[in-house]
Amino acid sequence: MTKNTADKKFCPKCDKFHLRSNFYKNKALSDGLSGYCKDHMKAMNKALKESKPEYFSMTNSIQKRARRFGLTQEQFEKMMQDQNGKCLLCDVNLNNVQFNIDHDHKCCEGRYSCGKCVRGILCGMCNRGLGHFKDNIQTLEKAIKYLTN
Repeated sequence: MTKNTADKKFCPKCDKFHLRSNFYKNKALSDGLSGYCKDHMKAMNKALKESKPEYFSMTNSIQKRARRFGLTQEQFEKMMQDQNGKCLLCDVNLNNVQFNIDHDHKCCEGRYSCGKCVRGILCGMCNRGLGHFKDNIQTLEKAIKYLTN
């Protein structure tokens, strides 16, 4: 197999070179393009939708957020129900504010999660607060001590 060129890229699914314009953009990859040609990406997405329809039945923004954290619609809705629709830390009604799905960054760094380390749903303010403290329990305990003095 020859290497990718300035105007062409290899798709391992169809075992052919295509024009680079025949690949979707993907900033996460070193060349900035998806690993497979558009035709194969469409086929793979269609197969995923057929095999896991629960991932595609939520409203778009919630759906994307839940999927990013490895949750199905049922799991997300159960979490929301278990929390009575409120932030786990400050009890604000999550229907009235921006909310975030919180996960343990020691397990999964960044904005994505395997789903096993999801801790709960927090309002944006509480989620950012934990983030600023970097989930460090000692620092949070010092902050509590500081606030109570």
